[in-house]
Amino acid sequence: QRLALWLSIDAHQAGERLHDRVVAGQAAHRAIGAEADTQKLDELALKALQDQLPTIHAAGVTLVAVSPQLPDYSLSTQQKQGLAFPVLSDTGNALARELGIIFTLNADLKIMYEGFGIDLLACNGEESFELPVPGGYLIGQDGIILERYLDPDYRNRLEPETAVAWARKHKTL
Repeated sequence: QRLALWLSIDAHQAGERLHDRVVAGQAAHRAIGAEADTQKLDELALKALQDQLPTIHAAGVTLVAVSPQLPDYSLSTQQKQGLAFPVLSDTGNALARELGIIFTLNADLKIMYEGFGIDLLACNGEESFELPVPGGYLIGQDGIILERYLDPDYRNRLEPETAVAWARKHKTL
């Protein structure tokens, strides 16, 4: 699958295409969920990827996290976690929709989110109650997805060792 040139917004309100990030190398993409019960999982996963960042960079890969959250929330995630890689905002889930990884929260989940004090409208800036399935991708310079990991079970995340193995496997591409 080749990704179209989609527009994302970074934490500093600047428009940016993912393609612009990968022309100098490959990009590993990590979708971040906004669920309260998964925020700790996301924090742990991002921290684990941050710990592997030197190894990922040594393989010629640029690490980018992508979130459905508005830029201010993405910036907060990046700063709070002390991440040395950007957390881009996929507002409106344009990339997630292109990847076919969108799901809509049902009425019970909406009530659960409200009970946790999560305001998806405030975080994501829209009322669709859609979120991306957690996953990870290795995207080549040509926009072709070289590797992918998806798991609808929010408790499972891309292991950093897998991301490193992908980077090493495709280092010569």
